[in-house]
Amino acid sequence: MASPESSDNSINEWRDGWGVVLSAAVGVAIAGLIYHFVGTMIKPFEAAFGWSRAEVAFGVTIMSLLNPAANIMSGKLVDRYGPRPIAL
Repeated sequence: MASPESSDNSINEWRDGWGVVLSAAVGVAIAGLIYHFVGTMIKPFEAAFGWSRAEVAFGVTIMSLLNPAANIMSGKLVDRYGPRPIAL
């Protein structure tokens, strides 16, 4: 059973760190939007650039394949130099 002291610490932790949780949730939500956005933009991309539907959809495939490598590389850079210089 949790002691009253640990309950106070948990409340203070959430009170002090809610901004981090909110920004992480917004970042995850925005990162997933591209997969929904491209489907609605296939016809305008076809008209504007002359690409076929397969070529537009293949762009999403390329992003999906390169994303893990980019995440690993950015994580290593953050570990080496810190988050602030990388974000800037």
